[in-house]
Amino acid sequence: MAAIWLEPFTILPMAMAEIDYELTRDDLFAFQLYALKNSPTVKKFARRTRVMYGVVIVIMAALMTPWRSTLALAAFVLAVGTFILLSWLFTRALTRRAITDQINRELPEKGQLGRHHIAIDETGVFESTAVGEQRVAWAGIDRIERNEDAIFIYTTPHAALMIPRRAFATPEAADSFAELAESYLRAQK
Repeated sequence: MAAIWLEPFTILPMAMAEIDYELTRDDLFAFQLYALKNSPTVKKFARRTRVMYGVVIVIMAALMTPWRSTLALAAFVLAVGTFILLSWLFTRALTRRAITDQINRELPEKGQLGRHHIAIDETGVFESTAVGEQRVAWAGIDRIERNEDAIFIYTTPHAALMIPRRAFATPEAADSFAELAESYLRAQK
């Protein structure tokens, strides 16, 4: 394999790739929202909540029958719709606030925020920050996901190394990095 240099992303002759980047508060916020929207646990909870709301609404409607007038039915439907909308807005606002509070407790260069260096090769993933280093073999990687903003290398079902796509010189370089990581992961599974 010939060496290819894509600043600041590098594919080295031994099929190793490295990237240096800085993780910001906005990156952490985006990851937390992404994880919430895509987490199987959160999706399962949301489905159960929707079913529970539906059952409660049907029971309330059954208890209030026979409807005395169409006006009472309209008021009930309006009240249920308002309750569902307010519940959704309240949950969304509280979730965003909890994420913001958690991120605001992070200190630059003390863990998640700040400079990161990630290298991948056939043996695994290596990450270093200002406060430490970790190496995870591919057998210890849960999965790799990507979206339009980042590449996520999940080291557990709920924790990931986040690599912002803006760290790469081109979108193709980001895709090449992700594809190399995915090929190593597939080889280990």
